[in-house]
Amino acid sequence: MISPSARRPEPSSVSSTEICRWVWRDPFNLCDVRDLADGAIAAADKGVAGECYILGNEEVTMRQLSDMIASETGCTPIEAFSAIAGSKGNCEDCRKDSQTSGKKPVMTSFAVYNLERNNTFDYSKAKKVLGYHTLYTETIRDEVQWLQQEGKDQDCVNPEKK
Repeated sequence: MISPSARRPEPSSVSSTEICRWVWRDPFNLCDVRDLADGAIAAADKGVAGECYILGNEEVTMRQLSDMIASETGCTPIEAFSAIAGSKGNCEDCRKDSQTSGKKPVMTSFAVYNLERNNTFDYSKAKKVLGYHTLYTETIRDEVQWLQQEGKDQDCVNPEKK
């Protein structure tokens, strides 16, 4: 899940600030928490009792996400991407660094585990029955605006986008 106002990463959610610290070339599934909330309400209002509805999104690669963020901020897109398999070894270094610095590790083995799982979900039933929809571009735009308002994204901001 991604939320424009995420204050800290949770095991099941990650803000775009955390996403941009580590990049993978493998695709994953990102959902705006606002879309999930709308989908849950639609399931209660329009869903059929006993039926299940997957609330997901289109699979996206880190390159696609980087391009969307670059388009919204005017930043240069990330050019180099690593495979998840290569990131597993970095988790121990992150753990050691966090013990030294006293800060939370930027990457954990649990985060890598979640990113390497099958992230292709068929949510066509929710789209058809509930009218469920998601928009990466809206999510990214709102996340970038929030980061800018919080003063967390000052390194690369296109003044024309403000």
